Amino acid sequence: MSISGFYYVCQARKGDDFKMIRPVSTRKITPGMVLGHDVILDSGRILIKKGTILRDDHISCLIKLIAKEIYIISGTDKLPPINESCQDRLCSKQKILGEIMHVLETKCLFDQMPVTQIVGINEGNSLLLGDMADVALIIDTVRIKSESTYHHCVNVGIIAAIIGSWLDYSNEEIRNLMLTGLLHDVGKAIIPLSILNKPSKLNNEEMCAMRRHSALSYRYLADFDSIAETIKVGVLQHHERLDGSGYPIGLEAEDIHDFAKIIALADTYDAITSDRIYRSRKAPIAALKIIQYEICDSKLDHCIGRVFLEKVSAFWGSK
Repeated sequence: MSISGFYYVCQARKGDDFKMIRPVSTRKITPGMVLGHDVILDSGRILIKKGTILRDDHISCLIKLIAKEIYIISGTDKLPPINESCQDRLCSKQKILGEIMHVLETKCLFDQMPVTQIVGINEGNSLLLGDMADVALIIDTVRIKSESTYHHCVNVGIIAAIIGSWLDYSNEEIRNLMLTGLLHDVGKAIIPLSILNKPSKLNNEEMCAMRRHSALSYRYLADFDSIAETIKVGVLQHHERLDGSGYPIGLEAEDIHDFAKIIALADTYDAITSDRIYRSRKAPIAALKIIQYEICDSKLDHCIGRVFLEKVSAFWGSK
């Protein structure tokens, strides 16, 4: 049996010019790499679907079938190594908890929402991060690179946790959702500040670099055994869209993890209602209209979006 039907990186498809997909020899594949295109047998059957996080058994199968190369999502760069002491880790953790508490206390959307009880946040102790000093350390690296990205990650984590509570997720799932939000943009710590802080529209090359951040985020988190796989997948897929127009893989609805769908919505809402280097914030009502359009256009999930719109519309309508 042999492998055939490989696709090329520049296949004519909307958005493919921004997808960081490259060929790699099967002899150089390592666990954790993400498949960029389907691996198809001569019979036409899909052996391994695009977006699969490759394991040892996948690699062994590909080598046995004499596949010379496959296409993976490029993103093997890593964040600068971190060698802080245990005390530094504790300080980083407290910084994050302090920021989360500040947002909970000051952001209007979260008034009357019992998030502090749901995710176990209280003064001096938190079930949110638990023993996960790695998470605190990683997000603090983002803070050092970009304060605005850091605050955005905190906001998205909190919004995601609230959505999870509205969807009746378990406490553990809500906790992991918040961690996914906190970590979703960690790859931006690698993106040059000249791109992150550019006040005008990005050119194609800059956009391509920016769109690498979700793959870079995943690749870095893959090295941490303390971080759940659902968190890593949610981070990797948070810019995928239901109609397949997203990145870095171009997955469609059934292949996108629910965590990624929730982070996509939370990310969109916070991006619209926050000041950006290239534009001023918009009102929450304007954000809801944009999200409604994205749902109707098959970008964002209908079920998750409907709950979000109902809850937030009711809250702002009472103001």
